[in-house]
Amino acid sequence: MGSELRLCIGHAHFKDEDDVGYSEYGWYSENLIVKLVPYLNQEQIFNLQSFIEEWTPYPINTESEHPSDRLRWFRRNEEERLKLLSCLPTTHFNARRLRQVREFKKNQKARIGKPNSIGMSTPVSSPMSSDAMNKASDEQLLKMLNTVNDIVDNRSSMTRFLGGGQSQLNSAFGRFSKDNPQRAIALIRESFEVGKNEKAAGEAISQLSESESVNTLEIKDLIFELDARGFTNESFRQDASRALNNLLRKRALTLNEHELNVIRSWLNQDVESLHNQYVDSQDLRVRNRNQNKRPEDKPAAKLFHNGRGIRFVKQNNYSYLTTLMLTYLCKNTPDYESWIIELEYHLEQNEDPSIWAYLLVSDSKYFVNVTSQRVKNLLSNIFNKFPKVLLDEDIVTVIWNLRDYLDDELINSVLLGWLTSNDELLLQVCGELTCALGVTRGEPYIGHTLSRVNDGNYFTVCGILFTATIAWQENDPTIRQRAHSLLLTLSEKISQRHAFIFVKSRVSSSPMRPDKLTIEYIQTIKNDPKLLRESSGYWAMKSLESLMLYPNAELTVLEFIESYIDLLFKSDLQNSRRNTENLVNILISLQRSSKGIQKRAMSAYEKLLSIRDFEAEKAIESSMRV
Repeated sequence: MGSELRLCIGHAHFKDEDDVGYSEYGWYSENLIVKLVPYLNQEQIFNLQSFIEEWTPYPINTESEHPSDRLRWFRRNEEERLKLLSCLPTTHFNARRLRQVREFKKNQKARIGKPNSIGMSTPVSSPMSSDAMNKASDEQLLKMLNTVNDIVDNRSSMTRFLGGGQSQLNSAFGRFSKDNPQRAIALIRESFEVGKNEKAAGEAISQLSESESVNTLEIKDLIFELDARGFTNESFRQDASRALNNLLRKRALTLNEHELNVIRSWLNQDVESLHNQYVDSQDLRVRNRNQNKRPEDKPAAKLFHNGRGIRFVKQNNYSYLTTLMLTYLCKNTPDYESWIIELEYHLEQNEDPSIWAYLLVSDSKYFVNVTSQRVKNLLSNIFNKFPKVLLDEDIVTVIWNLRDYLDDELINSVLLGWLTSNDELLLQVCGELTCALGVTRGEPYIGHTLSRVNDGNYFTVCGILFTATIAWQENDPTIRQRAHSLLLTLSEKISQRHAFIFVKSRVSSSPMRPDKLTIEYIQTIKNDPKLLRESSGYWAMKSLESLMLYPNAELTVLEFIESYIDLLFKSDLQNSRRNTENLVNILISLQRSSKGIQKRAMSAYEKLLSIRDFEAEKAIESSMRV
């Protein structure tokens, strides 16, 4: 519970039975309680009920207010309490309170429609807008910032319904600062207090860094001046770091050694705090993965993917490390060696492993500008001191991109760790990386790849197939040949569950090359029912259609189509959704070929008609109209 503010969160708009819109204040608090109750025990429910009973959203001044006003506010307070109590189980209510709750529910207006669905919804607003700040005097502005400050919200419960809280107020002050930079800077310097206005100062500084009308050095000096005065709030430091990063990227800002030491002092070194931060981030990651997982979802490539997906930018120490990095790399001549030295120094400190993982995934691309031995030593030391870094599956991209800087012993130890884990994604990226090394380096990694297949883990084999199908499309003939040989071997070993990768990842590359490897690939699918079943998609047929431009591929395409129609005729595929428009187009095109192919194409077409294929019937009707 902690704060009464949680009992009066936001408001929603509904319609009543007469189609008249009205606002329901505190609706989000009601909804929160309803969602929370199933997870509470009886003692916690009783404590929550007591907390609501003691709540007085509208304080009553017994000395100055008229009795009629006091009665009105008393009834209003009871109404707000009953609104929340009606969301609780009635277990702990006495007879009087139970009767009141039931009467309250009976007399409530109808809530028709979803909340905020009638065109009246508005975002949570600031207690004082940026426009109002422009018109207010410094004294009035400071009064509001001191009323809703870093420590406490001193507004009365009545006025809390009129707008958001400190976050919204700080955002509004940031916008005000961008429009009135000199006035804001003067106010921050002269009137802002340590521990009270630090978050507002940070928001203002972040906004000022985006305004080109404000002198770069003035912003920098303000940051370090406030730090010297004792501004230590984490929110202030994060905003200050974000501002410095903007200035380093866009305005060629430089920081001296003293200023760099200040940034280093902001780095969190507390072991317990860093541990809790890591545990929380991993719990969130697992929850998100489980919540986003659907039964029909299939694995997707991680190492060589199509760029889709989201990776949230880390904050905490990563923000300060980014400031240090940009200090070295945004110089006229980037100083990569000093950046590596900075990381080597930071490696001696305590850190959250997820910060190291994110830093490597995001920024290891700069490592290629230093000696391979130094990169190898740095990565080895990171993995040894923070082995949990390797629990992030995206580290596979780091290993791959820096493979020429790492020796086989280090790479194999990483692969072994993934292979012996129980994490689906780690098992998959183990297969992806093993195969990638196999098709680019040959033995012994080809042997390692086949041994992974023989181990039979579904996700590891998926990873191998993802990489092999992508490598098959490479222009390098050696890589393509290795991938091709590997795929032909895999086709005999994989299950139906893997077939979608074998077929769709390769066939969707259109147009296909009319060479020997493509012919062998099509023949492999044609002769394997589990692969053939996965070949009914639009892109599969579209890719085959592109091969019709090459006479030497016509027979292979025809044989594939015949096998597919035979499978369609014999199996349950004929009753499923399928895309045969391109298949019909291919058969029509083949009827313009040599006499032998023409006759077989007509027979295949007739067989397609016999299973009442819509596209085939439509083509016949069109030709008859012509």
